[in-house]
Amino acid sequence: PFLFLLLAGSFSYIFELKNKLLTVFIFCLPLISFFPEKLTTETRPEGYFVPSVIKIAEDISLNNKIAIASNILDNDRWEKNGIEYRYFLEALYRLPILGSEEQDYKQANVLYLIDEGSLKDPLKMGGMEIESFKPKKIEKMWKVETGQTIYKLSN
Repeated sequence: PFLFLLLAGSFSYIFELKNKLLTVFIFCLPLISFFPEKLTTETRPEGYFVPSVIKIAEDISLNNKIAIASNILDNDRWEKNGIEYRYFLEALYRLPILGSEEQDYKQANVLYLIDEGSLKDPLKMGGMEIESFKPKKIEKMWKVETGQTIYKLSN
């Protein structure tokens, strides 16, 4: 009942306003919340990330300084620091992963690159993460059931 009364009171107030432009703006603003498809970024379920995280966790040596990067398939996203993969590695396995700043990639001696697309040459992907790490060699490569390819790179 409270939300109904709030909505009804808001409409009553809007129609009493003299300024038509403000009325239209205030009336249209709540309508946007009913159609948020273009306003939100689609997130993938945990099950998409976990198979990749398991492969990385099985391979990690705690003697290495580890960094994570990703080639995201979604063109709407610009980040390449693999924030979702980093989250699950830290949350599920409590692994000590370096941060996502340029200095962290320079300190790392192993970089796990998760490719959601189809990289031709992972060593030349570009972006701050790869350029700071400066990989020289692909140590290992895995293909996981959710479609990603994981590259273990060394410098």
